[in-house]
Amino acid sequence: MSGCEMRERERLAASFRSSSLQMVLIRKTQELNPTPPFPSLSLSKKKTKKLDQDWGTQFGMLIQHIAESRDGGLDAATDEDVSDLQALYKASKKRFDLEEDFKVRARAAVTKLQGGDAQSRAAWARICEASRREFEAIYQRLGVSIQERGESYYNPMLPGIVRDLQAAGVAVEDNGAQVVWCEGIEHPLMVQKSDGERNDDF
Repeated sequence: MSGCEMRERERLAASFRSSSLQMVLIRKTQELNPTPPFPSLSLSKKKTKKLDQDWGTQFGMLIQHIAESRDGGLDAATDEDVSDLQALYKASKKRFDLEEDFKVRARAAVTKLQGGDAQSRAAWARICEASRREFEAIYQRLGVSIQERGESYYNPMLPGIVRDLQAAGVAVEDNGAQVVWCEGIEHPLMVQKSDGERNDDF
């Protein structure tokens, strides 16, 4: 057997021993803590902040679809409208992809939501609560404690930050939007769209 073959054989044996050890450790951990099904998370006892999108285009899409599907619009909306989030998302996403006029209205709905429109906020709260119920079932199985902090948490802070960036000359107007140009990057970061909506770059 050549030296190369010997080294390869030793490498494979070491890899096998490592994999076998990992499997033993996993089995032992499962024996000690059979539930929830992801023991490494539960054993860590970590408290986690859920930093997530709860404010963007997808919510405008959902809210606008509810408004146009329910007789009486958002005034007549109830928890029933968000009882099946998957069906709601699929229906609204299909319209968003196929209907250009609906896409424009959905984006306008985001601006209304961020601007504090009462009907939009109520529909948004229903969607978030329905999502939360689904998430919590998973979090409980994982054994983790979640502190939510979505984009909406920062919304009251953003107008002042935009003004500070403008005053410092960092944010500049570009076709009605507020953007930040960065050296070496072809396209600017969007701070605020021309319709007033704050973008995910921000």
